[in-house]
Amino acid sequence: MFNKLTRWLVVGVLCLLTPLSYAEQAVKAGDFTIHYSALKTGFLTPEVAKNYGIVRSKQRAMLTISVRKGEVGNDMAVPAEATAKTVNLTKQLKNISLKQVKDGDALYYIGTFKIHNEETLDFTLNVTPEGYEGAPVEINFRQQFFED
Repeated sequence: MFNKLTRWLVVGVLCLLTPLSYAEQAVKAGDFTIHYSALKTGFLTPEVAKNYGIVRSKQRAMLTISVRKGEVGNDMAVPAEATAKTVNLTKQLKNISLKQVKDGDALYYIGTFKIHNEETLDFTLNVTPEGYEGAPVEINFRQQFFED
């Protein structure tokens, strides 16, 4: 889908934007590391948004999840079953539909959702890496979004 340069550009852009979205987070589960982050889609370049089919907007955000197996530097992407939902402070539930994106050796799960200025969302992710022998890994985090 992408050449190597474009792939590294996409990864670089997402990494550069991560500090603006409270930094990428990760959870270890056995030999697996589950990486997740949420950021506004308006931070994406038009080219990256178009390539991934994402609408850029101040009122939309995206969640990314990736699962790696092994030690850093000697790890590999692995498929997983993943679900995500958010609840705002007034207890309104939003399920986030995730789609799998394969890009060379990379494998991501990406979902977009609407946000409002100054909205705080509590996220619940359930991730089961392929080959993981245990209950789904539940990840909870809170993030506030601003339209500016």
